Amino acid sequence: MNADKLIADLTKPLLHKMFEDNIDYITRVWDGSLQTSRHDSWNIGGGPRQRLMWRQSCHPFSDDQLNWTLECINTKFVGPDVNKRISMNNYIWKVVLPETLTKFYMNFLLQPRGCRDQDEDDASVIPGDFWK
Repeated sequence: MNADKLIADLTKPLLHKMFEDNIDYITRVWDGSLQTSRHDSWNIGGGPRQRLMWRQSCHPFSDDQLNWTLECINTKFVGPDVNKRISMNNYIWKVVLPETLTKFYMNFLLQPRGCRDQDEDDASVIPGDFWK
C-alpha cells in the first residue's frame, strides 16, 4: 500500500532533501506566483478561504512527517518571529502545506527517481487514493 511505503520510507533526511529539491516550486506557492486553486480561494477570501479548511488533509503522512514539513516551511519562509508565524499560520495550513505535501506525494510515490518534474504547474491534482 502506498501509505505504508510513504510512512516507512520517507525519513526526516529524505523529506528535507525533497523540500530542498522542490524549493523553487514551494517558493512559487508561498509567494503566489504559481497559480493554484488553493491560492485562488485564499485570495478571494471570505467563504472560499474558509472552505479551504475542509480541503486540508495530511493523510497519508505521519505526524512526524507533518511536523518535519512544517519545520522546513517555517524555517525557510517565516523564521523565528513569533508574530509572523501566528499571522501566516492559516496560509501555511490552508495553502502551502497541502501543496507541499501533494508535491511530496507525487514525487515520492508516482514518479520514478530521476524523472521528477520540478516545474509541475499545479499540485492540486490529487491521485484518487490520496484521501483514503
